[in-house]
Amino acid sequence: MAIKIEWVLIFSIIITLIVSFGLRFDDSIHKLDTKKELNFKNTIFAEVDTNGIVSFANVKNGEQTDGVLTMHDISFDKIDDTKVVANKAIYQNDEIILSGDVKIKQKNGFVFNSQKAVYNTRSGKIVSKDKYNATLNGNILTGNNLSYDTKKLNATSSGIHAILYTQDK
Repeated sequence: MAIKIEWVLIFSIIITLIVSFGLRFDDSIHKLDTKKELNFKNTIFAEVDTNGIVSFANVKNGEQTDGVLTMHDISFDKIDDTKVVANKAIYQNDEIILSGDVKIKQKNGFVFNSQKAVYNTRSGKIVSKDKYNATLNGNILTGNNLSYDTKKLNATSSGIHAILYTQDK
């Protein structure tokens, strides 16, 4: 008894169709959160231009969702002058919204501490609507809110308590 090739071909097509349509597809693959664009741990981000590195951020973990970058345990260094450390940072456009043990240091000796602040990377302005503590050259400044321009080196604040040292003439 010989098996004709037509029967083998028909039988294999039928088996292929049964297997193809009989399989259960895993629906969990299609139910993934499609809003999350990026997830990372222990990462260093570097901002560069034609002259080299402008700034870099060392981040313990974070994610990008809907174009908003959220980072935890961040240390942000702007090469020319500013270092920012915080427990949480949300980076959107040119602003970094900082929260939790915010500390900003400049090479000129300015040190700023607060629980919440917004740092604009382009303009260099720091705005805190929370209580803060700042020091510069031995001068101590505390208050209810602060707006500080890191480039022009001027600040406005309210509810100030300050200890200022002046030169003797």
